[in-house]
Amino acid sequence: MYLHNQHVSVSKSDIKIHWIILLLLAVSSPSDAVTLSGSSEYAVPGTEFTLTCDVPEEANIVLFYHRPDVTTSEGSIQVGGDQCYNIKVSPAVPCTPDVCSCVTSGGLGTVFRWIIQPQTGDHGSVWFCKRANLNLPNGNQTLDSDDYTLNVADYCLQIFHIKFWKLDRTGIKFYPIDPVSPRKAEFIIDS
Repeated sequence: MYLHNQHVSVSKSDIKIHWIILLLLAVSSPSDAVTLSGSSEYAVPGTEFTLTCDVPEEANIVLFYHRPDVTTSEGSIQVGGDQCYNIKVSPAVPCTPDVCSCVTSGGLGTVFRWIIQPQTGDHGSVWFCKRANLNLPNGNQTLDSDDYTLNVADYCLQIFHIKFWKLDRTGIKFYPIDPVSPRKAEFIIDS
């Protein structure tokens, strides 16, 4: 039997890499996995606005909630085969682009979209989505996104979107889009 003197050396950079990996594993959590976002920074009252729930771990069902009511969902999408269904209505119907949609693969979904038509009073309302995947182990089957705060443009901001302008002898005339009536509102800036 021969005994050899063996030395194991570990560099400081190897230790740092192991600590970084352990730190990343400790800091990352499943709550970071589900995110809710909106189709733009501001919703325009009475027009379609898309809430998008991204689910990296895939889901069978996604529910959209409007706080403070966390018992009744505002929107519900279920994946059946490779199709998305609006299960907010009974009986469930396939999603249509004006209501809902999702990205599917193998009977599960990763991106779920629910269309709302917010009003001015919805400004500052808080939403979240809940992902359900019954194929995951207990304790990981449902997961909520962080809260998303909906910003709705005030009517005063909308009325001043400029449709076109014209320069003539009296000054510049601006014709904003008026969403309330088809008439044109005219503003004149003297030169």
